[in-house]
Amino acid sequence: MKIVKAAKFPKPIILTLIGNWVIAPALMALLARLFLSDYLGYASGVILLGIVPIAESVILFVGFPLALGQLSRSIIVKREGREWFNNRFRSVIGNIAGAALLAMIIILFSLKG
Repeated sequence: MKIVKAAKFPKPIILTLIGNWVIAPALMALLARLFLSDYLGYASGVILLGIVPIAESVILFVGFPLALGQLSRSIIVKREGREWFNNRFRSVIGNIAGAALLAMIIILFSLKG
């Protein structure tokens, strides 16, 4: 019965499809290009997240830490130098960040049901 009602008013369905399958992947591709152009593996993951129907939740939970990470990277490089950042900081934080991102995605999917 609900499907018949939805078919009578297709505008919300069309808007949802456009948002999930056109706007979200394009936005994620733009974010990946802006923030992750040097990290193709992460950039691909961000673009794939744009295809997932729960992209709006993921954008919030991935975008905020991403912005903080970019800010902290800029500050650390200014204070300690690029070599220290690449050799010392990234080797330690890289493993922690990957595990934290995986845990966050698992939590997000489990909470969405």
